[in-house]
Amino acid sequence: MLARAEKLDEANKELRNWQQQLGQQPSAPMYKALLNAYEQAEMPEALLEVFQSMHQAGLEPDFECCQVAGLSCCKVGDPQQAQELLRHIQVMFGGVKDSALHIALIKAFGKQLMWEKAQSVFKELQLQQSAAVPLTDEAWNALLGAYAASGQYELVRQALDEMVRGGWSPTDSAGTFLVESLCTAERPDALPEAYRKLEELGLQPNRNSYVTMIHYFIKKDKMREVTRVYREMCAAGFILQMHMYKMLLGFFTKSGYVQEAEAIVKDMKNAGYEPDVFVYNAMISLYSRLGSFQKASQVFQGMQVVGCAPDTVTYNTLIGLYSKNLMTQEALAVLQKMHDAGCVPDAISYGCLIWAYGRLHMWEAAVVIFSDMEEAGCKPTESTFHAMIDVYRRSGKHEEAENLVSQMRAAGFEPSPAALHMLMDSFGKGGKPERAAKMFESLRDSDAHVDVLHFTALIDAYLRDHDYKSGVKSLTQMGAEGLEPNYITWTCVISAASRCEKRSDALMLLAALRDTGCPVPLRYD
Repeated sequence: MLARAEKLDEANKELRNWQQQLGQQPSAPMYKALLNAYEQAEMPEALLEVFQSMHQAGLEPDFECCQVAGLSCCKVGDPQQAQELLRHIQVMFGGVKDSALHIALIKAFGKQLMWEKAQSVFKELQLQQSAAVPLTDEAWNALLGAYAASGQYELVRQALDEMVRGGWSPTDSAGTFLVESLCTAERPDALPEAYRKLEELGLQPNRNSYVTMIHYFIKKDKMREVTRVYREMCAAGFILQMHMYKMLLGFFTKSGYVQEAEAIVKDMKNAGYEPDVFVYNAMISLYSRLGSFQKASQVFQGMQVVGCAPDTVTYNTLIGLYSKNLMTQEALAVLQKMHDAGCVPDAISYGCLIWAYGRLHMWEAAVVIFSDMEEAGCKPTESTFHAMIDVYRRSGKHEEAENLVSQMRAAGFEPSPAALHMLMDSFGKGGKPERAAKMFESLRDSDAHVDVLHFTALIDAYLRDHDYKSGVKSLTQMGAEGLEPNYITWTCVISAASRCEKRSDALMLLAALRDTGCPVPLRYD
């Protein structure tokens, strides 16, 4: 790479010297030197700019210049321009001197899923082949790759048959393209047929074939097939690289397949790979989602024993596990370990604890965590503000919730409809239905999306204040706007009806609920 850079510097220096000393436009040899330098430096965009400048200067590029420009067009994804240059070469120079440009064109068209054009270029090469321009394995593989990228399984089979008839011996890459074409066409049912075809050609699935199938089945979330192909790959004697183990582990842990994930870690160790922080985090995350405190803690302790330092993801996963289960003391202990290890907590670290304290109605403790977060220089995110607003909502602290919404705006976050719903709910729980109604109207005036949660917060605010008529009016309005009450709406109306001192008020609420299509748990007429 250093040699290429040096060649490029030399070419640029030479161009500047000639321009300054001779006071003339660059000559054809100068342009050619630059083109060669850019080609060596693998800078196709710069090469094409020089080629265009050469044209504008009225200089006719020779065969080599046109060839490297055509190859560069293919590299930057412009096979149409490359094909025009190929035509120019054929007209001006009587044809090409090798098959490089044809092969590059076939590959470029294949990447753009233009298999018909790739096929056309290949057939042209087939007709023009000679000792100087032979039809090579690379050309066949380029065609097979173009077919495979577009899922043209039958065309891949036909091309393989044509190769055999012409005396060619398909390579392992050909087998990979056969499998790839099936996966692209989403025809995994035809894999046995593809295997038979490979046997007929004297081939076996290679590493890339297995990897292609594993990628496909992971994409389709087919655990059994992923496991089967992985076992077949191992049985065939292929040794996986670390990134493949990680890919499989990521799939199994994300999908919650415990036994399969544990087996991958075991196989990884048997293959001589030491688990890194990604592996440990994946397993901790898996056990956390399953609520397995003991196993998550064992993995956490195990990684420290072998000298693998936990990172922010590790600590946050454990804090999230304990917080989700409202084990705030354990979550605080992990947060302290995080501090002690020199790992800086982020908004997720603090946010998990805030969320847990909100569920426990411990708003004072949540305020302490929020303050600690700000003092540590960790800026609250939109999610952190939402969690804290929810804490105040659950504790009936509407004034604090409203102040936090103002703080949220000052931090550059426009409160979402969800945040404003929580604020409305806090007004209702704080006995301020008029403020909940004002918030509801401001939402409407702002053209924000008003959903069933906003209506329910308003209805609940009225019913808590024994303003049953306004509650029924809002419930009726919600139905008129095509919004169906959810279980929260149903619960707040039923609860209010059970608290009514007057039977007539309770019947009015139940009738309004029935009119929205919700089931009513008793007869009232």
